[in-house]
Amino acid sequence: MTSAELAHFTSRTRLAIPPSAGPRCPWNIDGRCDVHPYRFAGCRIFSCTGDPQVQARITEQALQQLKRTCEQSGLPYRYVNILCAGANPREAIR
Repeated sequence: MTSAELAHFTSRTRLAIPPSAGPRCPWNIDGRCDVHPYRFAGCRIFSCTGDPQVQARITEQALQQLKRTCEQSGLPYRYVNILCAGANPREAIR
C-alpha cells in the first residue's frame, strides 16, 4: 500500500493493523478480506484471472492519483509494507 492509502485507511476505519501471522495480509481471515470496503488499490486491481496488461495500466493510473494525493496533503509518497505497518502506522506514513 502507499502512505496515502494507509493514512486514509487509518483515518476512516480507526482499526488497528493486526499483527501479521506470516506472509499474508493481516486482514485475510479464513481466505476472505476482513476490510473489503476499505481495501487498498493493489487488492482492488489485481486478480489471478485478470488481464496483466489491463491491470498494469490501471495500476499506473492509480499510482499517479496516489502520488497527487500525497503531494496535495503533504505526505511523503512511499510504498508501505502492510506486514510492517502494523507496529506503528503513523510512523510508516511519515
